[in-house]
Amino acid sequence: MKSFNLARLGRLAARAAMGYRSLESQAHRRWTICDGETTRVPPALYPQGSLDRITAFSPWVRPENEMRSLRGDRIEHAATLAFEVHGVEIVDGLLYKGPCEHRSGYGEARWFLGAGARRESLDRAWVVSTNGGCHYFGIWARADLPTEELPPGDERRLVMPNVGFAHEPGYRRLLASPGATAVQWARVGALMFLRDFGENRSKEARYRALRQRLRERVVSSRPSFGVYLKRGATGERRVIANEAALDAFLGSRGFKVVEPAVLSPEQIAAQMLDARLVISCEGSHLAHSIYTMADDATLLVLQPPERFSLAFKAFTDRLGMRFAFVVGRPSQEGFEVDLDELAGFIDRIACRRASS
Repeated sequence: MKSFNLARLGRLAARAAMGYRSLESQAHRRWTICDGETTRVPPALYPQGSLDRITAFSPWVRPENEMRSLRGDRIEHAATLAFEVHGVEIVDGLLYKGPCEHRSGYGEARWFLGAGARRESLDRAWVVSTNGGCHYFGIWARADLPTEELPPGDERRLVMPNVGFAHEPGYRRLLASPGATAVQWARVGALMFLRDFGENRSKEARYRALRQRLRERVVSSRPSFGVYLKRGATGERRVIANEAALDAFLGSRGFKVVEPAVLSPEQIAAQMLDARLVISCEGSHLAHSIYTMADDATLLVLQPPERFSLAFKAFTDRLGMRFAFVVGRPSQEGFEVDLDELAGFIDRIACRRASS
């Protein structure tokens, strides 16, 4: 027999009486784990004329924020906050409390749960996943994994249902992630949830700890100067129309070609460990580089002209790495990379490293 989602019904009744409320407004207490800060970030590196080829930004970013980061302006990094809410119902990745319905996982709200669903009862737990991280691998690796580091000691960590990432178990092993329990339906007496999207000092410390733990578990050959991280056919459509020529060109320059879709996390990490220049198309798969590339690496992103994004620049800025990009030219199949422009730009990056 299917179970009825009483928490959703209760939320509708409370919403009618009380109006909209955020989950934060229902907190029994809140505290700051790390203060926010404002820093000046380094400008992005790019060939002359690249900005003229941008026709549109990714729908997930604010153009004014991307341009501030690109120029190297002062950037605000949000504080990391924790909230404790009592008597929370978790159903299918949504958190219910009074009039609140807070989405923290993958999937839509349902009135009925499948036959055999069983409601757990927990005294105390921390939710360490986010809605974005349950939908996209890049956010999961760059944001949710560091957030799992925040609960102290052996506090219970909960993760919500996600879309399903083939590389998740392997990266959890490589990064020695603390144990987290997947939950579909539960009532929690005291639930802690987090606001941890700022690239603040705490996030930096957690990035560095994860990078160090990976290095303790990966055996690699001599580090490569360059890696081409190949997107393949995974995720949302990004097509480099002249990718065969790009592969051949980068191979002639000594770059390793790494295609995560056909490799395990252990194989990916072994091939990418301490690479000093990583080149790849814009997209979530860039997250395969963040725990593996060298401390002084440059991340060079091949940008589709119709969905420009600097999603990983906040990470490279925080870790003292460099962020670079080239913008492709539109083609009927997707976009093309100007190989002559790329060759000159790679040489410019190499010269910059040699002189630093």
